[in-house]
Amino acid sequence: MKRIDWSTLRGAFDFRDGSAQLLDPTIPVSTESISLDFTVNPCPLGHHVTLTISPLRPIKVERLEYEMDLADLDTARIFVNGYQSWTDSYEHAGTDRLPFLTPVARLLTRKYRVDAYSDVTWMKHPHMQGEFSGYTFAYCRWGKNYQLIGSLSEDSGFTIIDLGVSQHTMRLRKDLKGITLSSPTTIEWVILEGERNAVFDAYFELQGIPKPSTPVRSGWTSWYHYYQAISEPIILKNLESFTSLHPQTGIFQIDDGYQAAIGDWLSIDSTKFPNGMKPIAEAIHAKGHLAGLWLAPFVAEHKSTLFRDHPAWFLKDPKDQPVCAGGNWSGAYALDLENTEVKAYLRQVFRTVLEDWGYDLVKLDFLYAACMGTHPSKSRGQRMGEAMRFLRELVGEKLILGCGVPLGSAFGLVDYCRIGPDVGLDWEGPWFHRYIHRERVSTHTAIRNAIGRSVLDHRAFLNDPDVFLLRDEGVQLSSSQKELLSRVNALMGSLLFTSDDVSVYDQAKQDQFSRTTANRSVTITEVDDQQGVITVHFIRDGQSMVAWINVTDQPVTPKGRTILPYQVVEDLA
Repeated sequence: MKRIDWSTLRGAFDFRDGSAQLLDPTIPVSTESISLDFTVNPCPLGHHVTLTISPLRPIKVERLEYEMDLADLDTARIFVNGYQSWTDSYEHAGTDRLPFLTPVARLLTRKYRVDAYSDVTWMKHPHMQGEFSGYTFAYCRWGKNYQLIGSLSEDSGFTIIDLGVSQHTMRLRKDLKGITLSSPTTIEWVILEGERNAVFDAYFELQGIPKPSTPVRSGWTSWYHYYQAISEPIILKNLESFTSLHPQTGIFQIDDGYQAAIGDWLSIDSTKFPNGMKPIAEAIHAKGHLAGLWLAPFVAEHKSTLFRDHPAWFLKDPKDQPVCAGGNWSGAYALDLENTEVKAYLRQVFRTVLEDWGYDLVKLDFLYAACMGTHPSKSRGQRMGEAMRFLRELVGEKLILGCGVPLGSAFGLVDYCRIGPDVGLDWEGPWFHRYIHRERVSTHTAIRNAIGRSVLDHRAFLNDPDVFLLRDEGVQLSSSQKELLSRVNALMGSLLFTSDDVSVYDQAKQDQFSRTTANRSVTITEVDDQQGVITVHFIRDGQSMVAWINVTDQPVTPKGRTILPYQVVEDLA
């Protein structure tokens, strides 16, 4: 590859007993404790790198990383994939700086327990100007030419990719510090070069992930209008009005609020749903839709019966306190998936929801909780991968919408996946939220993520960019911002949800809803994200098109064409 000099490859593999420290990973190492075998082989569009670690006795990892020179980073557009679904992830210029937490911000983060959503408690990232760090995959782009760096082995441990513009370096780290290895471990990654679709198609083919066959869907979800204030009458009313506007088969999904408490999934709030959840699924089916239900299977809240009655079911920190998974509800705590009783309980929950109640799709949220805390011989990546395969086993042939999950662990295991944060009822949310965590509710960031992670759509899963909102009630988005949100979701997403009470739509909003959810065949061929204006080349129904998307509050003039604030303009390419 023209921008990589493989002779500059250098690595550091440090183990607790000092048995191996290696600066040239191309030279095999064999000691009384461990052997390391490193290979670089050609593959379609690039190179496939493999490291096999074979411990001859149990050995604890201190550090495992590679570094090599990468030319022309200062002229590239750079993308690094964030930690999980909600983490901001989009292209940057080489002079940008990723958001990071100041010491004061860290105090607020801990106070509100939003640090649980992210990796800030266990991973250090560079945060100076021109330094970028992310997970699983990253790319550098020079015009239409992409250089993709991607892990093929997240189950062995999360891969952290650092790109330093001023140093012209790329570093790959494995999240294995403190893990005791007792059996051979293989770490694999690739560097591929070519046009956008070619490199990402090759990347997922090398992972053995077939292109998803799940159809593009539209639907309705209760959260972004009613939040937890749902009931049987509210659900049935919206089912009727949604079906009138969207008679085609869609997904009608009930979100948080039906259960007595988070974790007590089979204890239904009888005041809200006196007839239980099975009749709701039957009513949804009678209208010709798929029935969806929200769960957060790996957490339970403090006030739940589960948390009170089964304290041994929860992960513990070094002080033997339950591991907090976030400040939501009365405080969320992470279940221990190494506990066989926990798995038996979840089997019962999923069997009831999918078989007894008859739901077709489960939206599974706050999944990052599966890899919280530490384990002496399993990395976070290994535990997250095991958890996702467990969920796939439980759900079988029915549908999973993943959310709040490290995306590499979800590749090929979920049908749909959120690829951005929650959409807000305004554009950016409270000003101080941007300083305390990168997973905050933000319509602006949700739109940027829908564009930035569009490369995953129809490869890893079908992308869920989160809801579009057209209503006026309770929404502080301007009409231009709502139009922008709906059009980006329609162009970049494959699961198009709203939460509006569509019965109040006037004719203009009904027409906009129909345009947004129209089943059209779209293939993205090129995306150029340049300082607020995003140019998207795509093929729709066989026709080559271009869209200019302005996500700023100022007019922009790409190629002399004025695009107003929060406007999308499409034309023939």
